[in-house]
Amino acid sequence: KPDYLVRRGRHLIPVEVKPGRTAAQPYRSDILQLAAYGLLVEETYGVAPPYGVIRYQATSHNVPFTPELRRELLNTLAAMRADLEADDVSPNHHNPARCATCGYRYACGQEL
Repeated sequence: KPDYLVRRGRHLIPVEVKPGRTAAQPYRSDILQLAAYGLLVEETYGVAPPYGVIRYQATSHNVPFTPELRRELLNTLAAMRADLEADDVSPNHHNPARCATCGYRYACGQEL
């Protein structure tokens, strides 16, 4: 669920707060998380919000909920569901820092 909702006219705008982050542009993962909240708001209240807000430590980013973002979210959710049902899913090894702190590193055999 979003950290909070702000009413703007007939719309409820989801806001996600990431107080420990600083970035000139929002992370893609944060955008998709916010888009999921927008979908939840639409399903719960019957009105799709036109945008959501990501608040980092020193900046706020308005993220428009476009048809393209909705499509990307739905495709990502479908891929996640497929991974949940798969017998084996390859780990994501694009981030060495994340790999170093992974709780499954001892059993992975593919550490960076």
